[in-house]
Amino acid sequence: MDYQAIREVLHEHFKEGLERHRNRLAQQGRLPYLDKTALKNAHAFTAQALQKQDYSFVGTDSEMAKLIDSYALPIQPNSKDYATLRTEFLKAFRDYCTTALQDDDALESYDFSQTPASMNKPVMGKQKKLADLIAQYSEEKVRLKQWRVSVAKDYSTQFNLLLRYLGQDASLHITSEVANDVKRVLLSLPKHINQKSALKSLSIAELTSLNVPQSQRLSASSVAKHIRTYSTFYDWAVQKKHTTENNFGVLVDDVKNTHVERGAFSLEDSKRIFSSV
Repeated sequence: MDYQAIREVLHEHFKEGLERHRNRLAQQGRLPYLDKTALKNAHAFTAQALQKQDYSFVGTDSEMAKLIDSYALPIQPNSKDYATLRTEFLKAFRDYCTTALQDDDALESYDFSQTPASMNKPVMGKQKKLADLIAQYSEEKVRLKQWRVSVAKDYSTQFNLLLRYLGQDASLHITSEVANDVKRVLLSLPKHINQKSALKSLSIAELTSLNVPQSQRLSASSVAKHIRTYSTFYDWAVQKKHTTENNFGVLVDDVKNTHVERGAFSLEDSKRIFSSV
């Protein structure tokens, strides 16, 4: 890949992240203390990584592999393009953190000397919101008696989790990058987040930062169930011509085939198993 192509991929990647960040600010207001601290720490780690070429905390090989896989980039590890991608990723991430923090700080005061940008924009057709279409979809399923009460409640919980992450004002259109991001977040969430009072009040960013052990996270089958629900909804939205893409469809089998590596049986466990045969 040439240098400009790498920059364009990273620009689009972090631009989408900023759009989600700004949607959350518009819906929920200023960042919680933990989220803001996380952004400041990420900025510091990124600046250090650029200076010392230490990729222990940011710009790791794992992060690069996910980025290359998400965009199907023709870049091999340890190549010149790989080094360029990592350096440019760090620059883009550094500036993403700076911009995200500036967006948050801008909500601390009001500037009456300028007209808000939103008032200067030409009037466009009303953008369809994800939350509105989910409500319409759910109402139709219940009205046509395609969902039982218990099933409707289960689907409502799954959709609420999606909106909790993307925000109530999120656009119906979801890119493949955002869909992959939703999958990644689901795989890192702790179990029973809607039942445990200590978890209910936490934002999705706070929940993912808990770094709970794999055994205490949502199971792969549970995540697959969520992704399948979102995919079925988007199939309906495409059929009704509300949107043109279902970027969750390709993720269903991908998540379903995810498995957790299990530790080997101890010698004592093995003896017990074979002694009973």
